[in-house]
Amino acid sequence: FVICPGSRSTPITAAAAAHAGTQTVVMHDERAAAFYALGYARASGRAAVVVVTSGTAVANLLPAIMEASAERVPMLVLTADRPPELRESGANQTVDQVHLFGRYARRFVDVAPPDGSAVGLRALLTNIDTSVAFAHGIDGAAAGPVHLNFMFREPLEPRARSPWDANACLCGARIQAWLRSRRPFTVHAPGLNISPSHEWGLSGAGATADDDARAVAAAARTAGRPSGINSGSSCSSSEAVSSGVSVADVIADADAVAH
Repeated sequence: FVICPGSRSTPITAAAAAHAGTQTVVMHDERAAAFYALGYARASGRAAVVVVTSGTAVANLLPAIMEASAERVPMLVLTADRPPELRESGANQTVDQVHLFGRYARRFVDVAPPDGSAVGLRALLTNIDTSVAFAHGIDGAAAGPVHLNFMFREPLEPRARSPWDANACLCGARIQAWLRSRRPFTVHAPGLNISPSHEWGLSGAGATADDDARAVAAAARTAGRPSGINSGSSCSSSEAVSSGVSVADVIADADAVAH
């Protein structure tokens, strides 16, 4: 994680710093941070995660993102943003960050503010895993930068009093199984030609056996739609493109931080 400190991105920064499975680098210049992440990915073949706050800080990432897109280098960009009610309000450091990087980003997700629900957490984890897969290229598609724009409401600091139980969403059986397994919550079967232009066709399945998972993948392939097979499936890692477990962990923790 290459972190550029800022107020609105505090939940992600705090979660990344506290997570035992991450390595963090703090940089105060967003342009330099993005190129640092680009260099890391070139050398390692794995995407680095760039974390920045809201406003013009996001725009400083564009040169490195353009280069990553042209060179097909994986990169994950996590930007903090105001919640919907504060957008287009003229507030300080408020700019339109939606699709800010245009077609240079392989995928864009405008992530809703955390609400403490298990449904919201499951959707978030699937978005993270799908984004990591897009960044590294799915089924021969070009790797490149992916932009996730996280809306956070105040308070942003880790020890603030929460209006809801931040841990309640972790109590579900599927979430607990994911936490114990250390596998992605969602994996993507190969051969499905996933692209941002037809994400609406995503099929979700909680297969419990290899045959079930293969059947879902085959059905989705016949329909010409991508298939999301959650980590309840016993599909082996050789049969699916694994996604970033540690990134999903951090963002789940960030949801707990941001109330």
